[in-house]
Formats: sequence, structure tokens, C-alpha cells
Amino acid sequence: MVDSIKVGNIQTDAGTKKTGYLKVKDLNGYGLEIPVIIINGSKKGPVLGITAGVHPCEYSGIETVMRLYALLDPKELSGTVLAVPIVNVPGFQARSAYVNPIDGLNMNRIFPGDSAGTTSYVMADVLFKEIVMRSNYFIDLHGGDLPEENLDFVIVEKTGKKEVDKVSEEMGRAFNPEYIWVKGAAAGGLKIEGALCSAANAAGIPGAVPEAGMSGKVQEPCVKFLLDGVLNVMKQLKMIAGMPRTREPKIIKAQHVVKCKSAGFFVPTIKLGDIISKGAVIGRIRNPFGEVIEEVKSPVSGVFDFLMYHASVLPGSALMIIGEL
Repeated sequence: MVDSIKVGNIQTDAGTKKTGYLKVKDLNGYGLEIPVIIINGSKKGPVLGITAGVHPCEYSGIETVMRLYALLDPKELSGTVLAVPIVNVPGFQARSAYVNPIDGLNMNRIFPGDSAGTTSYVMADVLFKEIVMRSNYFIDLHGGDLPEENLDFVIVEKTGKKEVDKVSEEMGRAFNPEYIWVKGAAAGGLKIEGALCSAANAAGIPGAVPEAGMSGKVQEPCVKFLLDGVLNVMKQLKMIAGMPRTREPKIIKAQHVVKCKSAGFFVPTIKLGDIISKGAVIGRIRNPFGEVIEEVKSPVSGVFDFLMYHASVLPGSALMIIGEL
């Protein structure tokens, strides 16, 4: 017999689905709550946690969770889906790229949170305890935020926990991406501390971070990539009927952020998906008179997979990311 499940005040019986709000904190009369979806299957199975909107303007992931709720039939489901369509509610309401505007923090740098911290830390703590730690598997949907463009790819973590790493990579492959970044596979490159899925992995919960969608838009191909991937993971976990389909991805060993030295007007000379050689010119910075003052070169050979597009740049501005293959 399948038990009912309760998150906050939201109780859901077997074979049903329900939505509600998880109370986080009362901010002097402003009640801060997180929307929660519970789909409790009629048959026994694992608990899959899914989040979107940690970065609040990455809209394709949010759309994906809403469609998933409409699509899944709890009577045909083995196990439970715990989903949060918008984690960073204040940022979503303020149309704020990257951060929670209440305290100015990037929530994907502070997990597993802190009940005694500022608002973002408290939100992270509640989410982690109520959703992530109840999950056997975890997916955190991301993409390019307002000033970003990116390829569709998946991030999985190399933690040193053999079984967690194996299952995480299997989940990542279920999205059928062209590229998977195995974070931690190489010593150099971009380091991200305090990410939500990383904290889940550290707690022994396998998970993956698909990246799709960009520039503050809901792109249908990106939503399809995310939704098809989540459903494929659920087939892999035997939560829904069907055989999972996967393909062999290319592995990104490390991500390298390219920064500029000059202030000026930046224009890239390559497009997303291009394969780049080390030392190749990948962009130029010009002064107000159109004269080139800096040629930006790639630090490694790899794939151009992420663009932080601001034409106006300052010394030290992050311009793009090259995935080392």
C-alpha cells in the first residue's frame, strides 16, 4: 500500500496530485512562500525531486515543471514527484537575473542553506530539508538567464561517491544531450560552490542539472529538451511506462570563463556550438570610434557553449565560456 505524503501543510494521498505553498518566513507582514507540486503515485516507487527557477529568469525550466504537472497521471505513476516550479519567488516577481533581490544573493551558491541566515539562506534551508532530503533522485532545471545564451547541455558532478556518480551520469545521459559537463573531472576551470544539485550529491542523492533556454524567453525546443529528458529519467527509474532512450554524449572536462582586459564594446566572432582551438580569436573589443583595442583569445581548445552577452564591458568582465573537450 502506498502512503500519503505531506510537505508543509500539503497532504497528498496515493493516486492523487496536489499543489500548494510551503511557508518559508514571515518578513514583517510579507509572507514568503514557495509553490510546491506533489504527484503521489498509486504504486510504490522512488521519490524524484525536481526544481526550477533557482535562477528566476530561466523560464524554460519553470514552463517544463508546469507542463509536467499537467501531463503526469498519478494513477499510472510508480513513486512520487516532488516539484517546485519557482524556487526564487522574490526574484521571479522582480524579474531579477541571478539573485534574490531581498538580500542580493545568488541562491545557487548557498546550498544547503542556513536557518539562521539571511532570507536566501532560509529559503535554501527549507527547500533542502522539505524537498531535496525527501528525494531519492534529484533534477535541478537551469538555462541561460536574462543576459545569457547557451547550448543545451547537462551538468553532473564527480563527487568520489562511486554509486552516486554512476547514477547521476546515467540521469544526465537520459536527457540525450550532445554535451555533458562532468564537473570535477579535471583540476582546472570554473569552480561552483554551494550549488543545489551539488549539495544533494554531497548528501548521497544522485542528480543532474540540465541547462536549456536563454535570454529571458520560453523557447519551445528547449522546453521539449527538458521535458523529454525528465520523462526519460522517469522511464529509467521505472516510475512511468516505456523504455528510456539515450545516446553517447561528448564529455566536457572543464569549463573556462573568458574575461577581457579592456573596457569597450564587445562583439564575439564565433557562434554557439563552434569548436575552437586554443589561442583562436573569439571576440574583439572596440573603443567608441570603432577601433579594435583588444582581441579576445580562447584559453583552451573546446566548444563555445555559453555567452554572457553585454556589448558594454569593463576590465575583468566575463564574456563567454569555453568547454574543454
